[in-house]
Amino acid sequence: MYTKVTMSDGKEHIINGRPEDLFQIMEGLGVMSEDTIMISRDGNQVEMKEVLIMQQVDK
Repeated sequence: MYTKVTMSDGKEHIINGRPEDLFQIMEGLGVMSEDTIMISRDGNQVEMKEVLIMQQVDK
C-alpha cells in the first residue's frame, strides 16, 4: 500500500506505507514530528509539517 500526500502548496507525492502507519510514526514522535522528513517514491523530500491530506492508494 502507498499513501498519497497533498502538500500545502498543492503538490502531491506518493510515500510507501499506509496512512495509519504514518500517523503512528507521527504520534510516536510527538512534538518532534514537525521536523520529520519522508522520502517520496520519486525521491523528493516531504516535510510532514506541510502535509494537508493523506489518502491511501494502490499504485
